[in-house]
Amino acid sequence: MRGKPEIRRILVALDASPDSLAALEAAAKLARHLQAELVGLYVEDINVLRVAELPFARQVTFAGDVRPVKPGEVEAQFRAQADRAKSALARVANRSHLRWSFRVSRGQIAAELIAATPEMDLITIARLGGSPLVKRGLGRTARAVLAEATLPVLLLGRQLHLALPALVLFDDSNAAKTALALGFRLSAEKPDSLVVLLTATSPDEIQQLKKTVREHLAEAGGKEPRFRIVSPIDASNLSQACADEGAGVLILPSPSLLHGDTGLEALLVQLEVPVLIVR
Repeated sequence: MRGKPEIRRILVALDASPDSLAALEAAAKLARHLQAELVGLYVEDINVLRVAELPFARQVTFAGDVRPVKPGEVEAQFRAQADRAKSALARVANRSHLRWSFRVSRGQIAAELIAATPEMDLITIARLGGSPLVKRGLGRTARAVLAEATLPVLLLGRQLHLALPALVLFDDSNAAKTALALGFRLSAEKPDSLVVLLTATSPDEIQQLKKTVREHLAEAGGKEPRFRIVSPIDASNLSQACADEGAGVLILPSPSLLHGDTGLEALLVQLEVPVLIVR
């Protein structure tokens, strides 16, 4: 298929939290479909270490005791979390017969993820922030990765697992052809679960886009998908399409296609399913 994605290594940020482990499962499912290697990255947050080094830093235990924070204890916690993250990665990858590797770095989380991307083909991250004030939309790390990384990004929200059907927004761009190829690969086990969202408005444009999609899928041995017209391309219409189709994942060729003042952010406020953004 033209636009066939060359995705060999999928990076997933790990910290041994429940959301992180759920993101690992989603990344593993994607890796299975794409026959890719799974790469786990645990980042020792330099900001936590800096706070621990402050003379007035205190730790509150579950029993309610307050005591000074010792940098050595933070280091030990980092090592323990990294060990748990590595064990989880090994367990999930081996269960799915996936190639895997694990690395540890120290620094600011977003910066370390971005630094690792030149060796990767896709990155998986939770899109919500760690702050209780960030209920929807993009968290700080997800926003930084989207702004600086040039590779595809799988953003996981409240729905922390990949499911079907896969909805693909198609506008005949090169990124859209890659998005279509990814949607085809994800839905290969259930061909009826691919839905192609078309951006055109005139009958001639719609027919031309349908023809292009059919040609790409036929080349790969796929069958005709369900089509749906979405116009204009904005957060409200895409969110409605996902709700109507019971979407398990939305694949976008570029966030710049979204109209409106806040674009992708507005979509994520309304949407809970994973969003895969292809550059």
